[in-house]
Amino acid sequence: MLPTKPTRRVQLLHITCLLFLASGLYIACSSGGNGSKHDEEEVLLAGGAPAITISPVVPADIFTNGTPASQATLSQAAAFAWQEFIALNWAAEPGFRDSANAALAFGADSGHVPLVWHTFRHKVEIYPGNNQPPHGFNPTSPDFGYNTPSPGYFYNPDSTGTADGQVKPYGTASTNTPWINLDEINEIGVATMFTGAGDSSRYPGQQILFLAKANKAEYAYAAQNGWYSGTQNTANGLAAAKKKTQAYIQANSNTPQPGGPDTLVSFPYGTIEIKTAWRRLTDTEKQSGHFYSTTVRYYRQDSVTNKPGYIDEVFGMVALHIIHKTPTAPYFIFATFEQTDNILTTDGQPVEDQDGNIIANQNLPALNPDFAVTNATPTTPQMFSPMTANTIPGKSLYYQNVTGEDLPVGTVTINKRLHPIPAEVIAVNKSAHNAIAQYNKTNNIGSPWLYYKLVNVQYKPIQKTPGVNYAGADSATYYLANSVVESDYILQEFSGKFSSTGFTITDFSGNQPTDTAHNAYYNGKYLMGGCMGCHGNATNGGSDYSFILGNTVKVPEFVAPAGQTAINLNSSKLKQIRALLKLK
Repeated sequence: MLPTKPTRRVQLLHITCLLFLASGLYIACSSGGNGSKHDEEEVLLAGGAPAITISPVVPADIFTNGTPASQATLSQAAAFAWQEFIALNWAAEPGFRDSANAALAFGADSGHVPLVWHTFRHKVEIYPGNNQPPHGFNPTSPDFGYNTPSPGYFYNPDSTGTADGQVKPYGTASTNTPWINLDEINEIGVATMFTGAGDSSRYPGQQILFLAKANKAEYAYAAQNGWYSGTQNTANGLAAAKKKTQAYIQANSNTPQPGGPDTLVSFPYGTIEIKTAWRRLTDTEKQSGHFYSTTVRYYRQDSVTNKPGYIDEVFGMVALHIIHKTPTAPYFIFATFEQTDNILTTDGQPVEDQDGNIIANQNLPALNPDFAVTNATPTTPQMFSPMTANTIPGKSLYYQNVTGEDLPVGTVTINKRLHPIPAEVIAVNKSAHNAIAQYNKTNNIGSPWLYYKLVNVQYKPIQKTPGVNYAGADSATYYLANSVVESDYILQEFSGKFSSTGFTITDFSGNQPTDTAHNAYYNGKYLMGGCMGCHGNATNGGSDYSFILGNTVKVPEFVAPAGQTAINLNSSKLKQIRALLKLK
């Protein structure tokens, strides 16, 4: 077993800070360092967008001077998100999970070495499906065995047909286990996502696949409490802790503080969860230099045994979610990034520029069909018209909803976002891209990170009136969504919770107008939307904004076989979601 990394590595890591000035600008500062080629670069736009520092240090909060995240501006929150993105996409230090190799430049050796967030534990490395302790678990180690040198994915033996729950190869076995384990084929069971710009095979050529990971803070917290097994239902187990946490939240309109009794669920500050989206690239896309790509693992179903088999192949990353619990944002800060070429016209032209300005499809509705949507009331469900879609997406993104859940079925084309990227975020994207371009020039490197942009960031809960769409100036922030992770209407316009009868959404938790589906808590209760609102439903289940806590994965989801056009309603993930949210 590898040793735990020392706390101080001053000879490699710069101590970087961002100081907030009264003028609303940031200045970057650093101490230490060794004068190597990766010394921080910064660019401050004349228009006042925050400077972005190329640094391997993950920021601990939006501010370092004690000002709470809830009082930040969107520009300040966007700068924080970019600092996270840069640090987490730095090359990882060999032999140490969660740690940057600051001897390498940002973007150096892209695709050939794991990145910092790659070395986070996949959800099945924290909550394995074989009812055994996690891969590498060591109860006597300070990190409980977190720092194992390579990943290991253990599912339910009955589901995999193996003694230990590891999946057999679908064809030729691989020498090394990839860090990128794409065992999700849809977004929380609502819809499967595709790109018309992919190759001619829908599965997996155009299909977008997903994973979820978490850092050492979450792993150690779950491991020390014995909460890595979803079957533990003892008086001191996770199920009991979740129930007590639910009662605490309802009584206090707040989530518990970290470090309290282990009878309540509250992740420590610094907990980070990651969700990413990947797909197969065409030869043209591979040669463009616009995509970060590396070896991934995905799964096919063996036609003889009906068991999963893995395939390792080089894919391109098209989205990255970062959720981060900080001292002044115990409700987590939600930031989401995309590859800049995701949203295309039907003939393959970019709909947005590199920073997020809309340059095509301005006069088209966001979705085709352009659904007429009636919001839910306390006694009636959300309704769509039309209920069928048969569009021809061409090169555009498209999605297919789950069937039998009161959602439109068929192929829905994405023309643009329901809520455009705000001007403040576009300005910070430009600042970040300028900083990366200057850094690349100084260090004589080329990397794909110029071709990723921040979509938005949720850094404080926002209130809205039940039953009506939020229409404030910050509506894009309220409805935070990623075009390839939350493609469908439900997730682009999410608020409240999923209904109890179908997979539509509602702002009401009962049959009275006053029964509001509050889902975010911070010295009060909020009817929040977007990613924070969706994850807030996990909080209502006692899971501190985490959908993966204690939810063991029994079997990886398969890439859909040829001819399949809808999600299987009996999928294990859909059942887990229903159980977590107590829908059916």
